[in-house]
Amino acid sequence: MDKDVKTIDLKNIYQMLLKHIKFIIILTLVCGVLAYIISAFFITKEYTSSVMLYVQSNEEISSDTSSGSVSYSDLQTSEKLASTCQTLFTSKKMTSLILEDLAEDYNVTQYSDASVQSWITVTAVEDTSILEVSVTTTDPDLSAAVAQSLDLNAHEVYSSIVESGVVKEVVQAEVPTSHSYPNIPRNTLLGLVVGFVLGCAIIIILEMVDNKIKPNDDLLAMYGIPMFAEIVDFDANIKGGYNYEYKN
Repeated sequence: MDKDVKTIDLKNIYQMLLKHIKFIIILTLVCGVLAYIISAFFITKEYTSSVMLYVQSNEEISSDTSSGSVSYSDLQTSEKLASTCQTLFTSKKMTSLILEDLAEDYNVTQYSDASVQSWITVTAVEDTSILEVSVTTTDPDLSAAVAQSLDLNAHEVYSSIVESGVVKEVVQAEVPTSHSYPNIPRNTLLGLVVGFVLGCAIIIILEMVDNKIKPNDDLLAMYGIPMFAEIVDFDANIKGGYNYEYKN
């Protein structure tokens, strides 16, 4: 082993971290508070309004009416139609209708098709023919208005392209009462974790680059230097013990 390399075992790491526990706690709290302040006051809040829709094929409607049951093939057809709707509901055909509703109902005219497309996220619930459509903007009322307009125009856009099936509302859109981004509790927790890890890393790095010899250092194990004697400094006024000088 290279005698110039200082090694530290787990016990020493634990002891050095415990020795500087105040510094670690302070840095942890500082990072947590900074993360909270940045998340709460400096990051732009975003609000999400969602609507849930059900895509039903003509075959499924016929089966449901005649026999009171739905076959697996009918569900597969509806699932494929749901995938089609993911594209249709973010198309210009849909965004144009949404912009018309915003202009007529809310006198909002400053947005473009591209803006509306960037707000909309369409997700197909796995193994179902249900779609969850989320609209995220920096205004809760705008998010709800766009989601409600999409809900109202969903069947019209769908039927203008696909000649079979219907789109039904499962859960209607509402005005969000709290922001969806940023996640302040999560960011604060991440800040605390980063502060703790950073504090520990700083202490360990400073200890590794510190070449000073301290009491309780095992010089033979660390540097291959045998210790001949310990000289106690009785004049040192240190609470809980004395200073030592090492001679080799």
